[in-house]
Amino acid sequence: MRYKSDIQDATSIWSQYQKGVDHHNKMNLYSDTETFYNMVESNQWHGLQSGDEKMSSHDFITGIVEHKVAMTAMNAMTINYSPLNTGENQQAYREACDKLNEFAASKWELTKMDIADWETVNDACITGDAYRYFYDSGLNHQSIDRTNIYFADEQEKDIQKQKRIIIYERRFVDDVKEDAKNNGIDEKDIETIVADEDTDTLPEAAKQEVETDKKCSCLLCLEKKKDGIYISRSTQTVIYQPSTKIIGKDEQGNETGIGLTLYPIAKMMWYPKRGSARGIGEVKRYLNNQINSNKLLYRREEHIKQAAFPKPVVNTDMVDNPEDAKKVGVIMKIKGITSKVRDAFDFVAPQSATHEPKELQDEYIDMSRNLANAGDNATGNINPENASGAAIIAVRDQQAVANNKPMAYHKQFIEDVARIWLDTWIAYNPNGLTIQVEQDQEDGTKALMDEVIPAEILQSLNAQIRIDVSPTNPYSKFAREQSLENALANQHITFDEYVEALDDDASAPKGKFTDILEARQALAEQQALMQEQSAQSQLEQAMGIIDQQNALLAQYEGGGADVMPPM
Repeated sequence: MRYKSDIQDATSIWSQYQKGVDHHNKMNLYSDTETFYNMVESNQWHGLQSGDEKMSSHDFITGIVEHKVAMTAMNAMTINYSPLNTGENQQAYREACDKLNEFAASKWELTKMDIADWETVNDACITGDAYRYFYDSGLNHQSIDRTNIYFADEQEKDIQKQKRIIIYERRFVDDVKEDAKNNGIDEKDIETIVADEDTDTLPEAAKQEVETDKKCSCLLCLEKKKDGIYISRSTQTVIYQPSTKIIGKDEQGNETGIGLTLYPIAKMMWYPKRGSARGIGEVKRYLNNQINSNKLLYRREEHIKQAAFPKPVVNTDMVDNPEDAKKVGVIMKIKGITSKVRDAFDFVAPQSATHEPKELQDEYIDMSRNLANAGDNATGNINPENASGAAIIAVRDQQAVANNKPMAYHKQFIEDVARIWLDTWIAYNPNGLTIQVEQDQEDGTKALMDEVIPAEILQSLNAQIRIDVSPTNPYSKFAREQSLENALANQHITFDEYVEALDDDASAPKGKFTDILEARQALAEQQALMQEQSAQSQLEQAMGIIDQQNALLAQYEGGGADVMPPM
């Protein structure tokens, strides 16, 4: 079933897209984004016509980006749902949230969200904002470049308050035609879907398409209505997927009326920009410093080439082979006789350079790194043998104060992902959500069992979302392990408790320690069993002797024996 949309035809969608392109051009969004990525992709002299000369660069801005990304993304994030519902079904809501928490953890692994999270944080750090689009019920996702997403309101920071979002795509013509055919589009309209070269808004690398695989520009349009989220897809000439509400279906394929209420797009901001839905990244803040540092490096190199080496000076009237003046080991042939060789051939002494250009370049680098809180202390250039883990963490945390805002936006990004996931589960599971959870078996093993969260509980769940953050940086682990080792040394805990408390990815070999403890336990159980068997055998032997003696005693008392048996 198709639903009425504000946008009725491909021309109006394309018109909205063109308005977005005009905005991006006015804001230099395309060119700035290309420059930002060039700075961290070893292309800092992009656009310079230098002939055969290879330009040097002292790239400090990439180190700043890598440090900031690591500081922001390396902490482990855990999604935690908890119910705000009141009434008699509170226990059912709590159990549902417990199942959702376990389901979210498994989905995080299955959809490779760890890698996606790092990629999103990295993009946001470079450009200022980044986007992750969850495009199906399985929570599969893809990155959306900031230059390919267009908002109805480019001043509204909250993505869920947008009336409309357009995503630009380059797709193979054959695939688009196939989708159009499956959606019942007239053959005459399908024939208008042809390849184009509309790549002006794409990054330079993305413009280099394979000629044999023809592509065309497509627009994915998401609209928020009072009753949910609508999606359509179009080219410049035809809507090949008419506007349809993103909605769940029952087992017979009938729509249930339960649809998405949130845009399935999560946004990661780095630093906010006043009056804009876009952000500011680290590269923009130190771009000019990087450029000026590279220029100073070039000028210093040119001075060294020109003045740091002796230059031969030749009197061509007195030397037969002046062209050999720069060659090593060649005899200079002087015409006639001269009392002074220097009259025919000499060298200009090297000229020393002032230290000011190097000092200024070093100042650019050090100042930029320190202003970005990415100096030696912050980046971990500390000998851990000369300082405790707690001391290193204290220095690092103090340096990381300036990174608290990106960290807060990162936490908000994960919270938005969790909210989108819950909205998706509700929309696509009208008959209840079936999840697999680990359950203990009678034989002591664990097995995955299907459990269902009833539809009425899922749809009425008023969930609060909390993101738990666990530091996973090397020095935090170092400090935790130091604390455990001190507790073990002071006999506050046993070795078994020490091994159990170690993180799975600790530097101490937890796995090997666990194997040793399990081997000890198996040996102890085997020895206990042998002792038990030995004791049982001895008891059986003793009982046999007693039975034998009792039999002899009975025989004697009955007159069947002449001699009393020894006791």
